[in-house]
Amino acid sequence: MKYLNKIYIKLIFGLFFLVLQGCDLDVENLNEPGRNSILGSTEGVIALLHSTNSAFFKNLVSSKSNVDYDYLADQLVSCNPVEAWPMNREPRERIYNDVGGTFEGAFIYDWEAAYRAISTANKILKKIDTWTLENNEVKNKVKASALILKGLATGYVGLIYKKGIILDYNIPAEKMTFSNYKDVINKAVEYLNEAKNIYTNNPELNWDYLPGFNLSSIEIKKVLNTYAAKFLLGKARNHEDFKSLDFNLIQSYLDNAIENDFTGPGSREIYNSYQSFASRERWSKVLVGVDQKIPWLLSNKTAPTKKRVTDSPPITSIDARTNLYFEYKEVINFYYSEYDPTLYSNYKNVKYTSFLGDLYDFPANILHIEEIVLLKAEVAYGLGNYTLAESILNNSNRVTVGQMPLLTGANKTDIADALFYENSIELHLAGKAINWMFMRRWNLLQEGTMLHYPVPALEAQLLNAPIITIGGQGTGDGIDSAKGDTSWR
Repeated sequence: MKYLNKIYIKLIFGLFFLVLQGCDLDVENLNEPGRNSILGSTEGVIALLHSTNSAFFKNLVSSKSNVDYDYLADQLVSCNPVEAWPMNREPRERIYNDVGGTFEGAFIYDWEAAYRAISTANKILKKIDTWTLENNEVKNKVKASALILKGLATGYVGLIYKKGIILDYNIPAEKMTFSNYKDVINKAVEYLNEAKNIYTNNPELNWDYLPGFNLSSIEIKKVLNTYAAKFLLGKARNHEDFKSLDFNLIQSYLDNAIENDFTGPGSREIYNSYQSFASRERWSKVLVGVDQKIPWLLSNKTAPTKKRVTDSPPITSIDARTNLYFEYKEVINFYYSEYDPTLYSNYKNVKYTSFLGDLYDFPANILHIEEIVLLKAEVAYGLGNYTLAESILNNSNRVTVGQMPLLTGANKTDIADALFYENSIELHLAGKAINWMFMRRWNLLQEGTMLHYPVPALEAQLLNAPIITIGGQGTGDGIDSAKGDTSWR
C-alpha cells in the first residue's frame, strides 16, 4: 500500500531527508534507504527509533493540518492565497474526497504521518523479538518506546478519522481491514498500557527519544496517562457520545497525568511551527487571522459573531488575557481576505510572538498543562461533580492569569459555558485539533462541519472500500457532520 508501507527514515548517523523550502509549515520529501541494513544492528534500530520519534512529534506540533482543524473550530481564518478553499468558509462547503482531487492532501497528511510511524514501530517490534542480548535493558527500552510511538500514532488516527486500520506486524497486508474509530482508540490505549507495564516492571528505564528530552519511567508514564485520557475523551463525536463516556476510567488516567508542560527546546528535529506560523506576519501582512469568535467570547458575547466590516472598534473585556494573548489592530493587512471579511476579527495572536525569531528556537510545546486542567474540569462535569469542576476552573489560568471573577453556585450551565470559553481562549493554538474535538463533543460546530475525516480516497480504493465524502451544507446528521442546531454562531 502506498501510504501504509512507506517508512519515514532519517537516521541520526549519516542518513538524511530533504525538506522542501518556502513554507513555514513543513512538507517533506522522504528518502527511504534499505531497511535491512538499518535494522541489521542494535545501533541502527535505536537510531531509526530516534529519527521516527522526531518525525512523528514534529508532525504532531507543526503539521499544516493543525491550522485546518482550527478553521473547522472557527478559531482561525485563512489568509493564505495558495489555499483554494478554507475549511471555515460559511456556509460549509462540500469537500470532495477524490483520488487525485484538489483536497486529497488535506485528508492524507495526518494519515500518512501516523502510518509511517506505526509501520516503522512494527518493523522495530518485529526485529527486537529476535534479539538475544545479554542486557535486556536495551531491549525493554526500545520495545517500550516503539509501543509508545505506535500507540500515539494509532490514537491520532482514531481521533481524526472515521475509520482506521489496526496495523500489527503479524497481520498480512491482504488481511488488513478498516476498524471504526472507537476500536482504533481502544487499541491505541492498549499499546500505551503495554508500554506503561514495561516501565513499571523496569523503573530504571528512561525515555530520551527526542532532542532535549530525558524523562524518567515515572515521568513518561504520566505522559502516557495524559494521552490515554485525551484519546478516550476524543471518542465522543457529539454530546450524546460525550454523556456515554466512561468518565471514571478517564478520571483514573487524569489522576496520574502530567503536572507540568510536556515541552522541550526547539531544534531542527522538532519545533512548533504551528504556533509560530499562526502568530507571525509576512511582508507586514497577517498569514492566519483570528476568527471573530475570539473577541465575541472575550467581550462576554456583546461583540457580533460576525464583525462590521467598516467599523470594528476594540472590545471591552474583563479578561486580562485579552491583551496578553491578543492584540487589537485598527487595520490589519491580511494576506488574503477575499473569502469572507466578516469572519476576520481585528485581533491577532501575540501569545507566542516572544519566540518569533529563528524558527528552530521555537519551543516544542507538545502538551500544555492547562489542557490537562481543563480536561479534569470537563471530566468532573461529565461525572456530575459540578462543585469539583467549578473548583478546578477557579484555580486555573482563568482566574490566576485572566483575573476573571470566581464561578459560584456550581451551576451546570455556567460551567459548560466556562469550559467552552477556556478551551477557545486558553487553548488557542495549544495543540493538534484541541478545539475541533472539544466543539464536536459539545455540539458547538456549525452545520455541515466534518466531525471526522473520511479515510483518504486512495487508501479506501486500495482496500476495495467505499470512498466517502463528509460534510457540507445540508449534510448535518450528528454522526459524520455537525447538525448545527446548537452551534456557537
